[in-house]
Order: sequence, then C-alpha cells, then structure tokens
Amino acid sequence: MLVPFVAVLWGLDRIGVRESIDAQEEQIRSSLQTVLSVSHEAMLGWVSTQVGMARIEAARADFPRPDTAGSFSDSDRARAIRAIMGRNPAADTVFLALGPDEVNKEEYTRCRPVVPRGGRRVIVPPHGDFHRVVHIESDGGGVCRLVVRVPVTGEGGELNGSVTLVFDPHRAFSSLTMLGRIGATGETYAFDAGATLLSASRFVPELPPEFPGDGERGRLIPIRLEDVMGRAGDGAGRPLTLMAVSALRGEAGYDTEGYRDYRGVPVVGAWLWNSDLDLGLATEMDHSEAFAPLRVPHLAIHVLTATGILACVFLVLLIARLRGQRERVVSSERRFRRLFDTAPVGVSLFDGEGGLVSRNGAAVEMFDPAGSRWESLGAVLEHLRRVIPGATLSDDSAIRFEAELDRASGPGSDPVVLRTDVIAGGIRAGRSGARQENTIVLTQDVTAERAAERELRESLEEKKILLKEVHHRVKNNLQVISSLLYLQSRAVEDPRSVKMFDEARERVHAMAMFHETLYRGDSLAHVQAGQYVSGIAEGLMRSHVPLHVELVTECDPIDLHIDQAVPIGLILNELMTNSLKHGFPDDRRGEIRVEFARESPDSARLTVSDDGVGMPGEWDPERRDGLGTTLVSGLVRQLDATLSVSGGEGTRIDIRIPITD
Repeated sequence: MLVPFVAVLWGLDRIGVRESIDAQEEQIRSSLQTVLSVSHEAMLGWVSTQVGMARIEAARADFPRPDTAGSFSDSDRARAIRAIMGRNPAADTVFLALGPDEVNKEEYTRCRPVVPRGGRRVIVPPHGDFHRVVHIESDGGGVCRLVVRVPVTGEGGELNGSVTLVFDPHRAFSSLTMLGRIGATGETYAFDAGATLLSASRFVPELPPEFPGDGERGRLIPIRLEDVMGRAGDGAGRPLTLMAVSALRGEAGYDTEGYRDYRGVPVVGAWLWNSDLDLGLATEMDHSEAFAPLRVPHLAIHVLTATGILACVFLVLLIARLRGQRERVVSSERRFRRLFDTAPVGVSLFDGEGGLVSRNGAAVEMFDPAGSRWESLGAVLEHLRRVIPGATLSDDSAIRFEAELDRASGPGSDPVVLRTDVIAGGIRAGRSGARQENTIVLTQDVTAERAAERELRESLEEKKILLKEVHHRVKNNLQVISSLLYLQSRAVEDPRSVKMFDEARERVHAMAMFHETLYRGDSLAHVQAGQYVSGIAEGLMRSHVPLHVELVTECDPIDLHIDQAVPIGLILNELMTNSLKHGFPDDRRGEIRVEFARESPDSARLTVSDDGVGMPGEWDPERRDGLGTTLVSGLVRQLDATLSVSGGEGTRIDIRIPITD
C-alpha cells in the first residue's frame, strides 16, 4: 500500500528535476553560443582591420619599381620599413620584398634589414605564396604571430614585391576574449592548430602560451600547470580541454553536461574552428555557476517529495496503530492485573474519595486478614502525619516513609519495619476541593534489610577503628626506628656516617608523619594536604634548629590519596633538607617557602623555594650523584609528575603532580 505512493512521488520528483535541468541547459546553450559568436565576429573584425592596413601599405609608392631596385639601399629599405611601422603601431615586425626575386627567395630576404619593436621576437614568414593572405606562424618555441602578407603589383598587374606585417595576436585576442564572459567564472580563449594559446588564461596568468606535445590535430594536448616556485600543480597531465581537442579536429559544438577544464574544474561551454585563419575559439563557465539557479527549485522539489512521503508513512502508521489499539489495551490490562496480583510488595489502590478499591495478596499478608488497618486513604495520611509532622499529599506527588508496626498476630510479637510509598495522581478541579482521582500505596517489609544495614555499619566502624590503630602502631614503630637510628649515630664518630644516619631518620620521620596524619584524620583513604605538608616542614625545621631561617607554608585544602601522600612527603623532606644544608651557609639569614597549590581540577603544584646562595650550577635530578637526588628522581617518575628548577636569587623547585581521587 505504501510502496505505490512512494514510487509515484519519487517519479514526480525526478520528472520535475529533469525538466528544470533541460530548461536551464537550453538557456546556457543559447548564452554560450551568443558569446562565442560575438567574440568570433570581434576577432574577425580585428583581423580584417589589419589586412586592410596591409593593403593600404601595399598601395603606397614609397619604394621603387623592380628595374630601379638596385639603387634602393639597405638604409632606404630600413627607412621605408620604419615608416610603415610608424603608421601601423600594432605591428611587431615589417618585411619588405622588392621584385620577384626577393619575393621568392627566403634566404635572400633573411639577410635584408629587419626592424622589430623593442623586446619582441622576430618570426620570418614564408615567401612566394599568396594564396593565404592571413595565417598563423609559430617558431616552435612558444612564440606565435599573425602574418598578413599582400603582394605589390604594378600598373600592368606585374609583381613588384610584397609587404608583410607581423602582429602579436596574444595581446589583441586577450583583450577581445576578456570581454566575452558569462558570469563570474566565464572565460573565452583562442588557440591555433599547433597547440598554442593565442590569448591569456583568466585563472592561471602564468600559464605558458604553448603546451608540450606534437601539435597534431585531434590529439589530446597535455599541459603542466606550475606555481610561482616551479612546482607542478594539480592540473599536471590533464588535456587542454575537451572543447579545444574537438575544435582542433575542425568541429564545432557545445557541451552542457560538464567536463573538467585545464584547471580540473567541471565546466560547460561551446567552441568553433575557423579554417580560414586556422585557429579555434572556445567559451566556458563553471558548471556550478551555470546550474546555481536550480539549487533552490531542486531543494523545494525534494522537500515537497519528502513531505509527501513522510505524510504517507504517517498515515499508514496511524491506521496500523488504530487497528491494534483495542488489542493493546486489553493486553495491557491483563498484564497489569497479573503484575498487581503477583507483586512481591504490598499494593493498595484508593479511589478519588479515599476509599480502598483493591489490594493484592502481599498487602493483605502485611496487615490483619480482616483488613481493619488502612481501609481508607485517610488512615494512611493520618499515619503519615504522625511519622512526618506537617506532611501533606498533593496532586502528582510521591512520598516515602518507614514506620515500625506491631504484627497483628498478637501482643508480644516482634515489630515489623514497613517501607511505604504513597503515590498520588489525577487532576484537581481548580479550587473546588475535588480529591485526586486515585492514589497507590506501595508497602514493603524491610525489617531484614534494616537489620543487615545496622550490622554492616557496626562492622565498618570496627574495621575503621582497627585501621586507625594499625596506622597508630606503624607510626609508633617508625618513631622507634628513628630513635634507634639516633642512638646508633651517637656511637659513630665518622661525620659522613653520622650525616647518613640523620638523613635516614628524617626520611623515616616523613613516613611516620603520613601515618600520624592518617589516623588523626576522618578518612582512611586520604590525608589533608595542609596538615600533612606543614607537619613535615615544621618537623624538619625543629630537627635542624635553623634559628636564622624562617619557614613559610601555604597549602590549599587538597585531599591526597594515600598512594600519593608518602612519595610527596619524601620529596618534600629531600628538597627542604637540601635547602637547609646548602642554601644558608655561615649562619646566613633567609626564608624557606613551601607551597602546595591546586592548578586545575586534576593537578597540583608542590613548590620549595629559598632565598639562599643558590646552586653553583644547573641541578639535574637525572645525574643521580647522591641518594637524595636518586630518591627524588624515582619518586617524581612514580607520581607521573614533572620537575622544573629555576635559579636566580636562591633556588626554586616546582613539581607538578596529577591528583587522583
């Protein structure tokens, strides 16, 4: 049923699109042929003007007859040529042949004076053939010229010589073709049978005038587009254009379906071939611009088609839905009744007046079989107000409460904990005082669940106390180790060994501070950074007794995970120990600053800086010239952190640490 409607709408869509494309193609074809015809006529007019100027020069009597040509010197000939060029500013070169012998001897003529315009190349035309007054000559090196050669005859019609004017058609044809454009992307260009462009490219100004190839008519003419750096562009190896190839075969026509031009852009266009001048002319415009007016109509057609298809689909679905509505309602009611009767929780349904409509077996078992309790919604709400003072039930609301009730089996029985959900629904008729249409009361026996929760809380509290005691004992053991190290150092006389014992004691103290902070805090998974960092720093200051050095700590309220706290404390211990031992020699006064600041939600920065004497050179933790340096380097890698050192007045070490939850 749906498929025929969709097929008809799709067919209408295709017909509308095809008709609009055909109309646009006809309009484009007419415009292209009009522009091509106008450009061709303008080109023929320019050529006819140059032929007329050559005939005028041939009719002048500025050079002698053949019988007196011997007295006509080369300077006289050059003077005559300059005069002709002065009267014909468009000509690049003028050739003047005197007598039949010069006309028919190309070698002789090449030796005669030639006066080209400054900076222009000379192309010597063929001699002795006047069957074509106008033709195109190329030197094979990319230079193409238009040659106009007319005979000079005497009064009796005898051949006295010839006048040949050579023009550069590139400038003139470029000016003419620039006027023959359609739209913003239109282009008209001329070319000869030797695969040489006779006009400038509009889009590629640096395009060479001659393309590599044998110039054979009908062959594809490959081109090589290059940028200003001499690198081959995307157009390398493409044919000149389909139009140019067809025109080189002597054909004329048009193409509105689209093909790629020398830029690689889809275009439409028309072309022709002038066999008299032996040159072709083509006009093009981008396919996208040519068919741009069809975008909005095509979009409208597609939107209408899609709307029609969606409407058909909607109607079919609506009919199918209406057909099965009765079956779905009956099936839904059957499923609801089955779920209502077999639900593991007590379900009581009250009507809009608060009277009990129905309740399932679980609800009956939770109360006395006679149903003396909660026979009405008012009894439920009254009990709710006793449990939750001020509680009310409004439209479309849900309230949950728990209460302990005595079982109905008799006095002395254990109380039962019932969790009750009161769900009110329906519509209240303004301020008339109408009640809700229905209310559902869900009751569940959670006595065992609450007992299990109490046991779990008690167990967790016991484990928390046990963990705190473990951390306390670990801290005490570490302090014992620190005391043992101190006593052992008293028995050692070697200053270097004493120093090693002291450093070990300080590291043990840093770990002990972690356990002390942990068992004194509220959490066993995190330590408070401010309390932890300040405790380590102040303990080091008391251990070294640097009366001439002050300590400044600034810590943001950051919770450190226990996996990160110990490495951070050891790093802080090593950095502060290094500052206290080496930064303030000879009782030098100064300040040590410890900062622990949050830089982003998932990273923090630990900074230890002093204004002491600084380090003698750049400190590289990777050199590992001591246990402290090795320890810092390893702990930084363990934390996946980064370390940076800056000098100047004193020393500043920044460690950026990713913070984990």
